[in-house]
This record gives sequence, structure tokens and C-alpha cells, in this order.
Amino acid sequence: MIKAITPTNIIDKDKMKYLLESTETHKIPLHILGVGKEFKFLSKIFWLAEYLNTIENDKTIIVYTDAYDVFYIKGLEDIKKSFVSLNKDIIFSSERCYWHQLDKDKPLYDKLGKGKDYRYLNTGGVIGYVGALRNFFNDLIKLLDTNWFDLYIANEDSNFNGNRVKWGDDYIDQMIISHYITRSLDKYNVGLDYDADIFYTPVEDWDEWDNEKNTNFTFSEDGLQLHRTESSPCIVHVPALPGRLPMLEHLYRGIYE
Repeated sequence: MIKAITPTNIIDKDKMKYLLESTETHKIPLHILGVGKEFKFLSKIFWLAEYLNTIENDKTIIVYTDAYDVFYIKGLEDIKKSFVSLNKDIIFSSERCYWHQLDKDKPLYDKLGKGKDYRYLNTGGVIGYVGALRNFFNDLIKLLDTNWFDLYIANEDSNFNGNRVKWGDDYIDQMIISHYITRSLDKYNVGLDYDADIFYTPVEDWDEWDNEKNTNFTFSEDGLQLHRTESSPCIVHVPALPGRLPMLEHLYRGIYE
């Protein structure tokens, strides 16, 4: 079994148009977490962990994406096949830009993704088996109340100018998950979607929606063919809306219109 999940505290059908319409097209039941709750970036971690704790079958596959800047190109069975073929228990989406992460962690991501264009973590999309995801996020949450967070995150986050703060402040989930991965590679069978087999996250591809500048993708019978990775992704995630909305709209129209 595979399930599609998204977090949002407000159901805004206009902002969620692309996600809602694409999942409906592919007959994908969409489970929405967090409606009516207070939202912070770390809510994405806590809401997912709470949901995972309600699922008994550890082999259920969960695909978890952002809500406002994402749409599906393929159905759940195609996504499942792509995930299983990668032979990992957890796969995070990846992008070409290193941001919202600690400077000291970048060399490891460069090493792990050597030769890959999309080698940096993006937490706007993750897929994995429930058992593995549950262990990963429950273990991470436990660390937020220990010296691990204070020593390795709070005091090294330049956004807070070295001030000591608590995790309850508006920390970016990407920074915390990124650092946790670097410190726990031997504990989980986790990887990044280097070849965009599942997630296409076009950070630094911003101008490539313009036909005259497009060097990376063409629309195809499979929905989208990426040239850099020679892959046909299943899900598109265009971060930094509303500024990047033209690219999201262009990709959506090219596939669905």
C-alpha cells in the first residue's frame, strides 16, 4: 500500500490548486495533516511523526510533500515502482542549491552526491516505508530536547547570530533534518533522489520554464523528460512561491493542458 500525505493548517483551494487537481486526476486519495493547528516549519516533522505512529503496517509506503507548490505527474503505483527500484527505505528529494542548511554539512553532501547535479537535500518531498520513517522522525524528535540540538544546531545557525535559542523558535525543518542525516547515515537506509526519479525540484532551474531558455526538460508522453538526469519524475515541487509561480504554472500547463 502507498499513501499520499501533505501538511497544511489551512485548506486554501486556490493555493493548493495544483496539488488537489493533479491528485484528483490520478485518483490519488490525499491525506491532509495539521488542519486548524498552529504552523511552524517544524510542524511538518511533528505532524508526520504523529501520523506515522497511527499506522500499523511498517511496509506501507508514505509519500509526503508540501501543499502549495507541488503537483503530481504520475499515479501512486508508478511512484511506488520508482521508489522500490532505488533500494532505499527513505528517499528525500534533492535540488541543485545548498540552502537552509549548516555550512559545515555541505562537504559531506558534495561527497555523497559527487557528479550529480541534484545533490542537496530538499525536505519538500520525502518517500519511505512507514517503519523506517517512524524510527527516523521519532529518533530525531527525541534529540530536539537534548544537548544535540543546542550544540550542533542552535549555536551554529547564522540566522540567529550565534544566540542560544530553543527549537520552538521558527527553525527550518530542512536544516535540522539535513544535519541529522549527516550524523546518522549508518543508522538508516536513507538516500537522496539524485536523478529525480520521483521528485523534480527545480531550484536554480528557475529560468528554464521559458522556451527560449529551456535546456533541461521537454514535455513527453510520460509527462516530463529531464535532460540532466535522463529521467521522468513523478512529482514536481517548485519552491519559493509566489516568485517562482510562473515556472510552476508553465510545467503544469505543459503536462495537463
